[in-house]
Amino acid sequence: MATMIIPSQAYGAPRRARGPGLLAVISNWFRAARAREAEASVQDYAGGRWCDATERELNEKLLFGPNRSIY
Repeated sequence: MATMIIPSQAYGAPRRARGPGLLAVISNWFRAARAREAEASVQDYAGGRWCDATERELNEKLLFGPNRSIY
């Protein structure tokens, strides 16, 4: 009896294209949300004069804001 080769499993058969995995989708979603948050924070300060204190305050707000709890 001859061995049958299934065409979809044969060597060189085209593979089905897959989209990004679940972790990549979640990571992209968080990255986009973080970028929107940063843009919104910068817009709050846009138009004003930036000094070291303003920049420091904005960085602390983005890094250690209310949604950035460590515990």
